[in-house]
Amino acid sequence: MDKLAASRQEAGEWVRRLCGAVRQAVEADRVIAWLYDAPLQAVSPFAADDPSFLEDIPAEWRSVPLMRIPAAVAVLLEGTPVEIEDAQDDERLPAELAADLGMGSVRFEPLIVGTSVGMLSIEPAPRGANPELQSLLGTVAAAVGRVSSALETERERAETAFLLELTEVAVKAPSLEEMLIAVCERTARFFDVRRATVLLNDDGRLVARASRHADGTRDAAEWEQMRRTPDPLPAARAALDSGEPVLAGGTGSPLVGAWAASIFEIQSLLAVPLGRPAGAIGVLVLDDSEPQRFSAEDVRRAVAIADHITPTIEQARTSDERSSHLQTATAIRRLLEEGARATSVEEAGEVLAKVTREAIKCETATLLLRAEDDRIEHVWTIGADADFEAALRERLGDLPADEVRLWRVTARQAKPIFVENASASRLLPEDLVEALSLKSYVALPLLSAIRPLGMVLCSHSKAYRQWTNEERRLAEQLVLVLRRIDADRHQCRAPRRDAIRRLHALGRIF
Repeated sequence: MDKLAASRQEAGEWVRRLCGAVRQAVEADRVIAWLYDAPLQAVSPFAADDPSFLEDIPAEWRSVPLMRIPAAVAVLLEGTPVEIEDAQDDERLPAELAADLGMGSVRFEPLIVGTSVGMLSIEPAPRGANPELQSLLGTVAAAVGRVSSALETERERAETAFLLELTEVAVKAPSLEEMLIAVCERTARFFDVRRATVLLNDDGRLVARASRHADGTRDAAEWEQMRRTPDPLPAARAALDSGEPVLAGGTGSPLVGAWAASIFEIQSLLAVPLGRPAGAIGVLVLDDSEPQRFSAEDVRRAVAIADHITPTIEQARTSDERSSHLQTATAIRRLLEEGARATSVEEAGEVLAKVTREAIKCETATLLLRAEDDRIEHVWTIGADADFEAALRERLGDLPADEVRLWRVTARQAKPIFVENASASRLLPEDLVEALSLKSYVALPLLSAIRPLGMVLCSHSKAYRQWTNEERRLAEQLVLVLRRIDADRHQCRAPRRDAIRRLHALGRIF
């Protein structure tokens, strides 16, 4: 046990003994010392003359917000003693608290050491003045003050340690996405809330870049919906525009938004800007399913965390954008060079498959084309073994293209479709996903000006893949580039076809 913990335990034992002295001095049945947590605006039973009593207190009452105990507000904030004749029938105390603690008649005395540090409850309320009680109250207050000081020091030390941990993890992250994921996971765990999300400012639009529960998980469907929804959390927009933290709660709050309230079941939300208004790069959002989850101290700590981590995120974002631009430029240049030399749909599709697989680092890439009878034809695969290709041919070889939902969706949307959990998605037949051991994949459409020609399937079978926003944009750009090449090729051929037709016409005349 470190010195701080040992000191706190020693102070707690001393407070317990003083509670016993007070009980004897006023001939009470029970005396409890309550610790006031000013940053959290809460009070908690800290010590009692009978140590076994604290072990039996329900978890609900081990830390109680002041707003739930009007009597504590008067004692701690006004420094006024409060006496209650019937605790279970007095609006100044929650009836449930009085019942669970077995309170009847009780007197609350403030414990003040320059400022309120706690209160003492005496049961039953003593009758008449007691000089010995007044002298003991000062001693009890001094002892509780030591505990309060130790608690504040412990909190500051924990916050400092967390900021150092966050910095270390962020600096070591190999990419911006992994950095933001680490920030979300650790921040949610630090505040003991359900989820943390980072949204970054992308030319005035807030884009969700990472979201994690306290245990490091996330719901893929929820994340995909959040990523696709414009301004999914109105409180985040308010925080970005104002440069101030924003608290929101309840299903009816416009700052939570109907979508987030219904899909995410958000009852409490805290949004903190990353940077000042003129140059804010995004917003850190914490949410929970419990109402009124965030205190004023939580807001202060979230602001401190945001201020601390913003420069690191900004630096990583700049570096990531440079790397992404270079990677994108390299992939596009290669697609332009090799795609322009392609003389058939098969060759163009193979180029797209190879370039995409290497650019976004996929295990395998498969080219699928529509045959003349409108059935799916497996043409070519790179990075896969013979079993993979055999399973693909067996299950898709006789299947009409329109019966595969992924084929229809890819052709209709005319842009890449990203799937992080293949078994949870129903875009591909379940037996095919199982046979290929698919974990994650992206499908890129291969289109002509008239109709869809096929698609490229870049997949992972060894582990699940979380597609970054940069990878999504890169895949979309590659599809557009290949379509541009095809369109340019057709435009170049058109004059030649017209010239041939004119020559044939001239031949018939002469």
